[in-house]
Amino acid sequence: MKIVTKLCLIILLTHLLFSCDISYLDKEIEDPTLEGSIKIPVGFINYNLSEVFNQLGSDGLGPTSTEEFSFNYTKTFTGENNTAFNVEVDDFTTAGNIENPIDDADLSVIGESSPYTIAQEISPGIINPLIGTYNEVSQIIYDLNLSQEITDIAFAGGILNINFNSTVNNTNIAVTIEIPSLTKKSDGSEYTGSANITGKNEETISIDLNDYNADLTNDGTGTGNTNNKMVLNVNASLTYAAGDIIDTNDVISFGATFSSISYDVIEGDFKQEPFNISSETIDLSDFFDNFNEGNITFDNTKMTINISNDYGFPIGIDLSSVEAISTNSSVNLNYTGTDPSLPNTIIIDGVPNFGDDEVVSNITLDNDNSNIGSLLESNPTSIVFNLSAISNPIDDGIINENFYASSNNGFEAELLIDFDSVNLNKEIVFNPDEDLENFKNIKIVTSVENKIPLTGNLLLEFKNSANQIIHTESLNAFNSANLDPSSGQSDGVAVLSNFEINLNENEINNIINTEKINIKVTLQLPEGESSVMIKGSDELNVRVGLEATGKI
Repeated sequence: MKIVTKLCLIILLTHLLFSCDISYLDKEIEDPTLEGSIKIPVGFINYNLSEVFNQLGSDGLGPTSTEEFSFNYTKTFTGENNTAFNVEVDDFTTAGNIENPIDDADLSVIGESSPYTIAQEISPGIINPLIGTYNEVSQIIYDLNLSQEITDIAFAGGILNINFNSTVNNTNIAVTIEIPSLTKKSDGSEYTGSANITGKNEETISIDLNDYNADLTNDGTGTGNTNNKMVLNVNASLTYAAGDIIDTNDVISFGATFSSISYDVIEGDFKQEPFNISSETIDLSDFFDNFNEGNITFDNTKMTINISNDYGFPIGIDLSSVEAISTNSSVNLNYTGTDPSLPNTIIIDGVPNFGDDEVVSNITLDNDNSNIGSLLESNPTSIVFNLSAISNPIDDGIINENFYASSNNGFEAELLIDFDSVNLNKEIVFNPDEDLENFKNIKIVTSVENKIPLTGNLLLEFKNSANQIIHTESLNAFNSANLDPSSGQSDGVAVLSNFEINLNENEINNIINTEKINIKVTLQLPEGESSVMIKGSDELNVRVGLEATGKI
């Protein structure tokens, strides 16, 4: 769409109504009737759009060309480079060991030292007290040091290998592993595994993480107390019998290695993290290029933002940096918002629960809650959107319950600026050649034949020397031509509109002191149309006449 189309068509209305042929002044005026009435042919004009565009210095619309004509501008924004929420869980290994439960002090009690081969009796009839089963426990609390405070992970893949290495001689060892941080997806039970080690040997337990979720809130005493922690409890049961060798340096070492981790979703508190949104610019230079001679205003200006958010947290978008840039100045957008503590900020809800549909938010800025009208009426060459945003914009001191899904569809916003009509205001000097008080009433008769698929209205504001409005007249300048459903263009058949403006004696007296007239030309799309196609061959014929009754 070429925005210059809008400009030229607005100016067209002014030319049609105020640049008419004035040759009627040379024509003979009809003789007055017995009632003192006279009829004056004001003139006839014909314009096709390509000629008007050429007169206005634009060759963008030729006699055989077409242009789309619309009252809205759309831009799409996306979230970008928001890797802070896609938390990486790197491969890691944590290790621990279980020392020999019989130490040098235990051996000294029976008068022995390490290494020692267990005898059945320490003296006749007295069983060796070292014979028996010993239970030892080792707990590991591993901090994953993730970039966010993560409480839960739903694994999509990964392997946990737990490797045991025993240096204990000839001893049967039963090992039980409990991992309260891993809960089975099928029933929510904590992971429990076991292994048997005989003498100096190794054993490995492998766990498919796809079957488990991770609860990272366990601090070793219970859940809900922390974040980013993985807890492993290893219980070793060592049975010593006569003939086994005790070396107090013996140890059962183990290592837990998490590798190739992927997840469906992570949950936690993402705090107030910067959220990146693409920067965009709406170019309005063509639209306002030729409005320097008039004051342009808009009716029912709105900026609608339709947002789809698939993140599991709310997003606050600061509109303060939205800026309308003109040749010598700029205007920033002001928005009252919904939270007084966050001016110029729109708050987008996050998806409440993993698996729910993305949240769609629709926010409208209008003249009641923003200065969007003033923003456009500053005649900007462009509107720049360098948006900034954060997650969890409302800091109420409560821990946020957020999530990020690997299948995240992201964030997308469609921004639409639109208005119902464009008003071009321009003042002209009013200096009639005749004394208006000589007329009892005046009727202005206008006939319009329109092949252009646009409607127009006209408001005349008569002003005195103090710039006060002393009289107004409204004229529905013309009805739009009908559209051809197949092409969306004018069907080429002229639509006739007839208008009359009657000024009685009192109204004539009201405008006697007029020194200038403010002309407000309003251009509108036909009802029910969001855009139309205009052709360079579209034309408008206007016939104007005047009937006046003198005082006799």
